[in-house]
Order: sequence, then structure tokens, then C-alpha cells
Amino acid sequence: MFVPPGWGVFFCEVTMARKFEKMQARRLYIEEKKEVPEIAKMLNVPESTVFRWRLEDKEAGVDWEKDREAINMTSFSAAKSMLRAVVTRLDSMVKEIAETNKINPGEVYALRQLLKSAKEIQKDVDALGNIMLMMEEFTDFLAQRDPAKLQDLHPYIVEFGNAMSNKYGRK
Repeated sequence: MFVPPGWGVFFCEVTMARKFEKMQARRLYIEEKKEVPEIAKMLNVPESTVFRWRLEDKEAGVDWEKDREAINMTSFSAAKSMLRAVVTRLDSMVKEIAETNKINPGEVYALRQLLKSAKEIQKDVDALGNIMLMMEEFTDFLAQRDPAKLQDLHPYIVEFGNAMSNKYGRK
């Protein structure tokens, strides 16, 4: 097959762009819990493409659905639940104080301990968030600067992301 000069680079860039879009689609589906139609619209690709990417990854042993469910078990989700409990309890405490004009020291202590626990969990969430943000910036940079290098590093980037998720996210 005849390939005009310069077209090999073009096809390589298109392939790299698609791989990057697939990585973005996976992240949007798993971490941000976006649905396929929304992801397709965000990335300006057909829905069938996103479904195909999901199927290809599943056949390769990377199950988007399982990873998405695992996010619910992360410390991020635990911190959110704890903070919701704090807000709910704080609302009822404010009502009790207004009605009785008294503060229950045991309730205040329990609330304080819950906040401390949520802050500790949040540290890991912040670390993971910063790592993932840096990885996204780095892959954006490589995609523009040296797409072939990104393709070479892709397995390591995914492996590093999974290791960091296990270390900071899945407790």
C-alpha cells in the first residue's frame, strides 16, 4: 500500500489522539461517573466508540464497571459520607441548642472526632487527586510534545495510576 510522505506521522498522531481520548473516556466513566452519552458528547466521538473502548478494555482485563464500583469503596467516598453525617448532626444540634439553650458536651466531642477522622481521610484523597491531576497534565504534555513517547509510556502510566489508587484511594 502506498502511503504519501508525511502521512505516516499523521496516522500516528490520529492513533495517539484516539488512545488519549480513550484514557479520558475511562477516567470520566470511572472517576466522575459520567454516562456513555455524556462522555461521547464531551469528547466529540460517537457513543458506539465509547462502548467499543469499554468492551476492548474488558476483553483486555480492564473492567470499567468494576473499577467504577471500586471507587465507591475508596476513602473519598468514606470522607463524603462522614461529612454528610457531620452536616446532618450539626443541623440537629443547632435546633436542639435553639430549643433548649444548652450545649451537650458529649455531642460536641463526638462531632469533633468525626471531623478529625474526615480530615485524616481527606489527606489521602487530596494526595490522590494531586497525583491524578499531575498525571493528566503530564499525559497532555506528552500527547502534544511527543505522541510516540506517550504510547511507549502508556502501560507504565496506567500501572502507576493504579498503584497510587491502591495506595491512597482504596483502603
